[in-house]
Amino acid sequence: MARNRITLRDRIKKGSNQAYAITKSRLTKSKTIVIDRSKKVGRVIDKRPLTSLSVALGVLLLLLVLGMILQRKPEEAKKLEVVKTIQTFRIGKNPQIVQSAKVEKTGIAKITSQMGGIVSTIAVTEGQEVRKGQNLLSLANNYQGGNASSIQRELAGIQYKNTKETFDLQKDIIQKQRDIANKSRENTEELRKITDQSVSDTQSIIDLNNTILSTLNTNLTNLRNSNVGGSNDQLILSTQQMISQFQGANNQLNSGIRQTRYTVDTNKPANQLADLQKDIALKQLEAQEKALQLGLDSSGLQLQLAQIQESLMYPVAPFNGIIERINVTVGQSVAPGGPLLTIHGEQSQKAVLLVPQDIAKISSRVAPSVLTIGRKTYETIPYYVSSEATDGQLYAIYYAIPSEFQDELTNNSYIQVKLPLSSVTSALPYIPVDAVYQGQNESYVYVNSKNVAATKKVELGNVYGQFVEIKNGLSDTDEIILNRNVISGDKVSVSGS
Repeated sequence: MARNRITLRDRIKKGSNQAYAITKSRLTKSKTIVIDRSKKVGRVIDKRPLTSLSVALGVLLLLLVLGMILQRKPEEAKKLEVVKTIQTFRIGKNPQIVQSAKVEKTGIAKITSQMGGIVSTIAVTEGQEVRKGQNLLSLANNYQGGNASSIQRELAGIQYKNTKETFDLQKDIIQKQRDIANKSRENTEELRKITDQSVSDTQSIIDLNNTILSTLNTNLTNLRNSNVGGSNDQLILSTQQMISQFQGANNQLNSGIRQTRYTVDTNKPANQLADLQKDIALKQLEAQEKALQLGLDSSGLQLQLAQIQESLMYPVAPFNGIIERINVTVGQSVAPGGPLLTIHGEQSQKAVLLVPQDIAKISSRVAPSVLTIGRKTYETIPYYVSSEATDGQLYAIYYAIPSEFQDELTNNSYIQVKLPLSSVTSALPYIPVDAVYQGQNESYVYVNSKNVAATKKVELGNVYGQFVEIKNGLSDTDEIILNRNVISGDKVSVSGS
């Protein structure tokens, strides 16, 4: 093998030497031919100098012509006009700003624990359909299943039942006490009337006594005038005694009639006290009746409160739906706010776009906004724009989203919204910010003036997203050039025209 290798190398070396010798021989011959031809040309020039000069001049002239032709082609190339294709923005077109809107979906409920406890039972499984109000699971206060809320609810129920059962009885008692107060006042009034009637009777007796007293006094005077030798002393004494008796009776009757008149007079305190006692009794009974009603209502509210407290231990479905996920297991301890399960029901969805006040005021209610949902777009007009700030200093713009996009959206996700703006006045148009060039002391834009780029100085206003307000410098017919590779004087052609 080694011998074969040496032989192969020798052959390659030998072939290389032969090729070098052949090449050297050919170059020598070519050099000799060129020298010989040069000598021949020299002899011809020596023999025919004029002819040779003419040929040389002709060749030189030909070279000059060719040089001029070659120089003209670049100049002609420079004279070729270059037309740049551009995109433009017309004044008066509604500008659009791109914002992110938050998706808010209803019909998805994440049931969380309202009270701490131990999961005692789970009444549903994933994928199960449930009805509104159906029990989902149960919590307990200990691992034996004890529930203090249920005991409190039973106690409140017993108290409410007792209050309710005795309510009508106590109300009837209050009514009877009210009747007693009214009857007592009526009885007092009847007694007053009776007493008032007795006044006239007593007055008649007094008048009769006064008549008798007048007669007795007349008799006494006559007896005294005819008392000769004391013959009428006995009669005078008896008459005086009778007068004294009738006078005493009248005094007693007058005293009684004065008291009676006092008691029967409705303007005197005696009757006023009776009225006041009646009013006090009736108002006290009214207060008792209201307290009784309050006790019944309070007892009912206590029962409802106990039922609510108990219901926190037994979560139910808030609507008809399907159980999407169960986050707990039996025996697991949960804290308030801990996730229990998720229910998916009939959904509705909306997009909420939060923007500053200045943008909310000029957002278009006529031109549709473009919502990008996944790879699809949807045009719609906002159904409401808030007139007051809803989130800090931001205003809300609401969009309804059709149910056909339900599976492509999740709650609290974000979608892109192109919001069209409407100019406050026609004299203040909006153009894209990217079309504005900012100099040291001025701002300007390029406009398409008969397919030629022209410069216009502008005065800038407020910036809204990707658009800027132009206070001065543009007319309604201007067509703003958006491309950044254009300078003044360039020939332009609008893309698509």
